[in-house]
Amino acid sequence: MVKTSLIEILRSFSIEEIQRFKDFVSSPYHNKIKNLEKLFLIIKNYSPGFNDAGLERENVWSKLFPDKEYNYGIMKNLIHELTKLEEEFIVLEYSSKNELKKYYELVDVLYERKILKTFSSKLNSMDKIIAKHFLKNDINTIEEEFFLLFNIYGVKLSSALLLNEKIDINKDSKKISELMICCFLIYVYKLYCNLTVFKESFKSKSKSQNKNIM
Repeated sequence: MVKTSLIEILRSFSIEEIQRFKDFVSSPYHNKIKNLEKLFLIIKNYSPGFNDAGLERENVWSKLFPDKEYNYGIMKNLIHELTKLEEEFIVLEYSSKNELKKYYELVDVLYERKILKTFSSKLNSMDKIIAKHFLKNDINTIEEEFFLLFNIYGVKLSSALLLNEKIDINKDSKKISELMICCFLIYVYKLYCNLTVFKESFKSKSKSQNKNIM
């Protein structure tokens, strides 16, 4: 089991994340298979390295089902299902740290469900959200933030047209166009940087290979 994706993902968890994942697996909202919680608690005993021989599938099975003969198929399915929970957890962990993304997803779903009063209230707080989370030093974050802003302004413009609200359509359309251009320019810049790094790495490897040949 030590070479499975299940263990690979677990090794990346901090102590705090392991505890939060325990709560995640224990939640009937996220996990409908009771044996998965038992399986995780057994595996958790081998943290943080998760390299012990006790993690062999047969050993884990004997602790999970002490009165049952080992069944490869059932064990494989349990590992698969627990891995899926891990994947859901790390996505949730990542998303929870991005306030602007959460804000966009909230206003988008409010708009889709036609919860219009709350939707309008959330849109009114848009400037504060943007001011707090708009720009960060990481170029990857900047690209994502511009893309999210593009979508947020798009939802705002669409809702205003649907609800017949008074808006400065020229101003908002210009803002959306500017954000689209920013997204494109950042993407091109990142692509250029990646290609430059790849090119330099390729040159370095070629020189090294030529020296070895000589």
